[in-house]
Amino acid sequence: MSTIMIVEDEISIALELEEMLDSNGYEVINVATTGLEAVSIARTHYPDLILMDIKLPGEMDGIVAARLIRQELGIPSVFLTGYGRSEFVERAKAADSLGYILKPLNEAQILATLEIAIDKSDKEKSVREAREQDTLAITKSAEELENAEKRLYEKSESLKKLVESIRILSSL
Repeated sequence: MSTIMIVEDEISIALELEEMLDSNGYEVINVATTGLEAVSIARTHYPDLILMDIKLPGEMDGIVAARLIRQELGIPSVFLTGYGRSEFVERAKAADSLGYILKPLNEAQILATLEIAIDKSDKEKSVREAREQDTLAITKSAEELENAEKRLYEKSESLKKLVESIRILSSL
């Protein structure tokens, strides 16, 4: 079951979203009403995905909060907003969001977007984990190679000393 955090300052919309998600098998871990609150909750609960409104009260709008959460924690967002102007869309793209849904709420559209976003996020995690494993394997192989080179050098030095000793003994 995927965990979703809702960030929405309109309580009636937040409750409608929570009910919709709960009834479709998602676990809503929390509802935030400001960007700062969203960042704080994400740091504590690590949801799989955030359904984020863009226009929020306070100093931090949803796009800034989503970008910060994505950069710091790797948690993606899908924007749910009443603003379709290109400036908002461009800012949302820069925040590396996985979707942009225009209000009013459309259950089928929200669920389809969330399904695709979660699938994409899962694939991103798999790729990231595979890269980390590859990096660890490469690091381990490099260390093993370095140790082998060191042992080879030490054996080479021992053989040089042995050959020199044989020369000295044979000249006597």
